[in-house]
Amino acid sequence: MDESKPSQAAAKRKELLSALKKGDKVTTVGGIIGPIIETRETEITVKVDETNNVRMHFARWAIRGVGEEAKTEDPNANR
Repeated sequence: MDESKPSQAAAKRKELLSALKKGDKVTTVGGIIGPIIETRETEITVKVDETNNVRMHFARWAIRGVGEEAKTEDPNANR
């Protein structure tokens, strides 16, 4: 068993979460998609509805991915 892979994946995820910034389009683990409008140390705010200016707060760990590729990733692909 190669034990370097989990640590590489964890490091990549940590880097992704620490690099989140205003304007990034993200997908949450729950499938909600929208642009980041505010970032804080442990949470981000995502705009989920332009018409009604609906915003939702998420813990950083709840972000699955950034950009268009995050919407199409299959989280179960490696299981």
